Amino acid sequence: MAVTITIAANMPTLTVEAYLNGAWRDISAYLITVETDLGREWESDEYSSSLTLVLKNTDGRFSQANTSGPYSSAGVSWIYALTPIRVRSTWDGTTDDLGFGYADDWIDTYPASGYNAITTVPCQGSWSALAAYTPGVESAPVGEGEMSGARISRLATSAGWALPTSIDTGLAAMQATTLSSNVWQEMQLVARSEGGVVYTDASGALVFEDRASLITKSRSTTTQVWFGNDVGSGEVPFSDPVPTSSARSIVNQLDYSAPGGEVQSVSDATSITRYRARRRTVSDLVCLADVDVRAVAELDLARFKDSEYRFRQLSIDPVVFPTVMWPHACGRQIRDRATIYVDVPVSGQAITADAFIEGIRHSISVIDATWLTTFSFSATTAYDGFASSLWDTGEWDDATWF
Repeated sequence: MAVTITIAANMPTLTVEAYLNGAWRDISAYLITVETDLGREWESDEYSSSLTLVLKNTDGRFSQANTSGPYSSAGVSWIYALTPIRVRSTWDGTTDDLGFGYADDWIDTYPASGYNAITTVPCQGSWSALAAYTPGVESAPVGEGEMSGARISRLATSAGWALPTSIDTGLAAMQATTLSSNVWQEMQLVARSEGGVVYTDASGALVFEDRASLITKSRSTTTQVWFGNDVGSGEVPFSDPVPTSSARSIVNQLDYSAPGGEVQSVSDATSITRYRARRRTVSDLVCLADVDVRAVAELDLARFKDSEYRFRQLSIDPVVFPTVMWPHACGRQIRDRATIYVDVPVSGQAITADAFIEGIRHSISVIDATWLTTFSFSATTAYDGFASSLWDTGEWDDATWF
């Protein structure tokens, strides 16, 4: 049974567990700090996750050299690399996953001239198990015509995936594959070919969402959290908002194709006039039909043709208004829809923006009794105005994409 650790009366309890010698062992009592990070990398347009623990190790229990400690048996330590570790919070009877990963290392250090001992445990999310698996055995291509979700499931099975999954059926049929490539890279290719995303969430589950998910799933079409100053109305106060309008991702001429297919070219004249021509060529999509290649090209054009005005990030300190803030600090998910209200006293400027949550980072200190949650975002502009009812006869009515 989990022991958990109570940091302060107005904070959730934390449960930190390591899977040692075939069982989940509660190590919450030894926690000093924990950092979790789940989010999208803007340069690659892909998601990753990690967590880092700092633990008290004054009795040497987390040292692999200690073969007679509480985490050992028969002279063999249970502490080793790639140990699964999970972090959960419980507030007002609700338990949420904050992070899951595999230990990259157990780093022992001895401050105060050896009169103190701590162990730092950096972990990569469960996606790293897929990234580490490459079959490397060439076989006859199979699976032509299977939907993108079925392809993701088959890849996961081939890698021995044992954690939970949440996998959409998908909208695009795939070309055949030999399943001989790196599994995580092949999953990313399937996601790009679908126009969707694949990632592992805070519980360690493998998640695949199709290209329509942001306009069909209620948590992405309906605001799940309002960030603002009206606490009485349920808004979540925040600090350090960073609105940005970057040129780094602008693309306005796209030439997309799949092996054996026709090049699908799309462009936006207004964007070209404003920003000059900025071309992207992609030739490795594995869609079976050119119509799906074009759908992905049109979606990416809608996403990247303009300098995306978005909130890069903002932070919340849930201790300030615990009843209102903890359910959002611990319970929000990647791709939840948010509405952000910003008032800038010095300029009198008022900004209102809808956004998708693209990153969640927790920085927690047991010693200092502090907890800061930082969210990062993408704009909803390319998806606004669409609804699930727009789907008919294989096209998104008269919409620009799909």
